[in-house]
Amino acid sequence: MSLKISIQHPIFKAFFGPRESTPGNGLQAPGWVLMLITLAVSGCSGESPKKQTPMADPPSSTIKEQKQEIPPPPAPLESPASNGVVLIIVDTLRADRLGCYGHKGELPITPAMDGLAAEGIVFERFHAASPWTGASFGSILTGVPPTVHGGGKRLHGKGNEKDKILGIRVTGLSKEVPTLPEMLTGVASGAIVTNSFIHPSLGFGRGFDHYDHENAHLSRSRRATATTAAALKWLSQVDVTQPFFLMVHYFDPHISYDPPQPYLKQFAKGPRGRIRVPFADHDAARKGTLNPTQQEKAFIRGLYNGEVRFVDDQIKILLDAMKAQGLLDASWILLTSDHGEEQFDHNSFDHGHRYEEEVTRVPLIIRAPKGQWHAGKRIPYSARHIDIAPTVLEIFNIPVPGDILGKSLIPLITGQETSHRPAYMEFNIYWTRRDALFDGRYKIIHDTEGDYGWFYDLAEDPAEKEKLKKGNLKFEVLKRQLLAVRKQMAAQAKAVGKAEAVQLDPEAEAALRSLGYID
Repeated sequence: MSLKISIQHPIFKAFFGPRESTPGNGLQAPGWVLMLITLAVSGCSGESPKKQTPMADPPSSTIKEQKQEIPPPPAPLESPASNGVVLIIVDTLRADRLGCYGHKGELPITPAMDGLAAEGIVFERFHAASPWTGASFGSILTGVPPTVHGGGKRLHGKGNEKDKILGIRVTGLSKEVPTLPEMLTGVASGAIVTNSFIHPSLGFGRGFDHYDHENAHLSRSRRATATTAAALKWLSQVDVTQPFFLMVHYFDPHISYDPPQPYLKQFAKGPRGRIRVPFADHDAARKGTLNPTQQEKAFIRGLYNGEVRFVDDQIKILLDAMKAQGLLDASWILLTSDHGEEQFDHNSFDHGHRYEEEVTRVPLIIRAPKGQWHAGKRIPYSARHIDIAPTVLEIFNIPVPGDILGKSLIPLITGQETSHRPAYMEFNIYWTRRDALFDGRYKIIHDTEGDYGWFYDLAEDPAEKEKLKKGNLKFEVLKRQLLAVRKQMAAQAKAVGKAEAVQLDPEAEAALRSLGYID
């Protein structure tokens, strides 16, 4: 059954904007031979046993203003065509750790990702659908917000014991909402993923021809070397002269922080104090009971940076192997994250709990085949996770269903669209239930069941240090917009059907407990 959604409501139209589609075209990719898998598994010696000045602001358009704008129809897609799309998702990756997003440090952390950005397009204001994995992956794979696809919501209250995962209940994707691989008719699809909250029993593997899933534990999970090797193996086995879609998920930057020895020595040089390696005291850090010193905080960040660099080196191996076989220049590469990570920016730690930029602003880099189309371009307008699925559909010249609420990013790249796309964020799993709306300049964060909230002016306060609250006229405007979007999302979710709680297998439950998601 297909998703039935009405998009005629004025607020709904204003939030998601007018819909257009752009035709793509096809090109036969070069013949494929066995990938250089040995590059991926060689990695680095001494791996640990762990898992495996603000930007110039374009004129901000409010939701009401966007309703009035009707962009001209986009021109035909004139980028190099391709048979393949590789979507790389780096778990828990803060945008500000990438050089192309402004990171400056003694050591470069992301040279491979920065190289990808130099040959591609960087979206400066890209936001996750949620501050944690399940809900964000759901939006990436469906093109609709979490409330609509239903996945990744932590249910409170007693409920049925059979629906609980060691004391909590988590919803899977609604069976009524199609996933991206289900919509990619005639496209071979594979996924390499490592996270218990995107377990196939929760619906995240639906439609994939190959869904290589492993649970993630605090002390042991699939490492980036194994992820790269699995991705290359799949590419070596699929007929890449025909359309294909591959999603590669690197888990390593997620807690615990335990980079392989060479990266530990490079990036975590300072005094460690009480901090042990691997660092896994995220629950105490989030609750404020750890209370690390400045030196200890720097050491923790160094561990994280080492993990990110480890993944970056593996991404280079993946891309180099594709290039050696002529596949890189015949494929689209998209790189993003499911969410970021607070590292004491607002006196707390972890993710899943808040909507400030360190958790919800994530990178998005798009490299077209050959790495020349709009190479080096930076998009200053707001965009969202829900825009990824329609972009992939357009690349494959597959019509975007009218019930997908995101929009292709191609018009923002070509300049056919020059306005912010408001980003709605929801489904935090810790603390008071809240949601958020970012309109390109202002971000409001508000309780979903109360009357407490605040907003930030990111043009004047990019670090979000000053909470602006009631009594401010802008707050009331933003609150009305947020409430209107929230109400409409609830109506669409009701039309789709209620998402069901899912019981995971014991191994997945144990993994979630080790990661601190379950008491």
